[in-house]
Amino acid sequence: MCSSSKKIGIFDLSQYHDSVNGYSARNMKWIDINRVKAAVKSFGTLFWDGRGDPRYMVPADQHTSSIFAAGLWVGGYDDNNTLYFSGERYNQQGYDYYPGPLTVDEYGEPGTIDYPVMASFNRVWKIDRHDLGVFAYNHYNNIPYDVPADIAQWPGNGPQGCSALLAPFIDNNEDGLYNIADGDMPDIIGDQMLWWVTNDVAAPHTESGGNSMGIEVQYSLYAYVYVNPPTVYSDLVNYQTWLRIKLINRSDRNYHSVYMGLFVDGDLGNPTDDYVGSDVEHNSFYFYNGDHFDEDYMGNTGYGVNPPVQTITVLKSPLLDPNGIDDDGDGTIDNEQTGMSRFMYYNYAGGVPATTDPNSAESCYSYLTGYWLDGQPLCYGGTGHPSGGGNSEIPCNYMFPGDTDPNFNGTPAMLVGDWSEETSGNPSGDRRGVCSMGPVHLDSNEVVEIDVLFGFIPYSQQRSGKFDYTPKLDTLISWYRNGNIPSNYAAANQLPVPVHTRAPLVLVYPNPASDYVIIQTDDKMSKITLCDVGGNELTAFQPGSSFFRISCAALASGVYYLKIETAGASNVRKLVITD
Repeated sequence: MCSSSKKIGIFDLSQYHDSVNGYSARNMKWIDINRVKAAVKSFGTLFWDGRGDPRYMVPADQHTSSIFAAGLWVGGYDDNNTLYFSGERYNQQGYDYYPGPLTVDEYGEPGTIDYPVMASFNRVWKIDRHDLGVFAYNHYNNIPYDVPADIAQWPGNGPQGCSALLAPFIDNNEDGLYNIADGDMPDIIGDQMLWWVTNDVAAPHTESGGNSMGIEVQYSLYAYVYVNPPTVYSDLVNYQTWLRIKLINRSDRNYHSVYMGLFVDGDLGNPTDDYVGSDVEHNSFYFYNGDHFDEDYMGNTGYGVNPPVQTITVLKSPLLDPNGIDDDGDGTIDNEQTGMSRFMYYNYAGGVPATTDPNSAESCYSYLTGYWLDGQPLCYGGTGHPSGGGNSEIPCNYMFPGDTDPNFNGTPAMLVGDWSEETSGNPSGDRRGVCSMGPVHLDSNEVVEIDVLFGFIPYSQQRSGKFDYTPKLDTLISWYRNGNIPSNYAAANQLPVPVHTRAPLVLVYPNPASDYVIIQTDDKMSKITLCDVGGNELTAFQPGSSFFRISCAALASGVYYLKIETAGASNVRKLVITD
């Protein structure tokens, strides 16, 4: 059982690393289904391999990178006002996050892990939509085949002492147990997904020096693909990756003044000539080139003429602490999210010491909360610091927002001008950005979900210095909100038809559903009709494909029926909607 028998202080990383480049095929894997090729490892950093090679390459076939490294930062105070912090950058000093889930309180001491559990979770699982279709097809037809290891070994159930339900899966017989013999299979988002789980208690925080919070973090990095033939959707769908973070406080402590954020080192081709900005209306920040041409630099391939813009957008964030007021006027009390509440950048080296790399838990928390390393608050104008032209009489929440803050979210009730790196006359350089969400409380056993889009917008920066990324970002966000990101991957990868006669394959999953439901068949579906329990038609769709996704966000909890029509058959399936 997961227990408190961990060997704090003598953790040996060597047993978890491969001898080749430090990582093996198990603990570092690639999302590579579209024009992005990005690697993650089973510890806490994103897109960072520990050596310095680019691991967020886009376009995938050109070995040009737009992001060098990224990581989750979380900090807050306990009831005794002691600071706790967990965060990764480059593992220069060590690690804050380690592989594996934590114990839950109903099994005894919460928030602990032992080495056998950690070793078994020192891996990243990679699942492809087509592989799931092949698995379902063979299972349905009783065709023997070698089930891919990541499907067969999917951690749908946690180890003894940990969460009974861990990685999401389609429970075919609804017994709560992941068993491929029952037809159970991973429940993924997108056409390809990487899944892994980390914790911040397996060993001391040697990267930040912070106190361990006792958090478990489950990651899902996923992507869609639109192929055959290329359309207007292609660039928008194929250049993006999406990240879902599920964070759970497994400790017995309640935290206040909690900020959760993303650190991103955005090396856009040539890493020495970048600018950074924030888009308050879109809960985004972004990296772009300091001029209209991105040169090669010391082995880093530049993007050349009309460089892209790399955006990072917060799509879902923690709920604000309840106040009993419908602050956003949507008719629901206390459903408001923090959104991106802060954004700061800092430099790799040079300039004012207070605006460079943090070196402690306290300094990282300062950036999360909108303060420089010398305790000065972020202020409007110049470099955001008083020594660099910032107006100390105008504290603000967002650096370089341009004209994207018409509601004065970053500068309450203050009329300010267009503030960007260009208007400030800043020299371009190697930029790092930290966006944060907070402040909120994070109570014991509380669960928080964060959704992030890493949005690469090609050829966005024109010779005029203007951008055209905003309409495309609007479209991507709209697709996410509506639960309808275009994909024709399943249709482009049809399953083989067996020689023996069989009933048609009709898959409806996940079921029960809450956010969305997927219908998958052998043949193209001509019509899908959604009916209530009395058989009354509610809505209908004409997919024209063998794979279709329906948003369930507007459906009340209850039982519904789907009438699924293909060229050769008509099938009815029950659909259960839950909150």
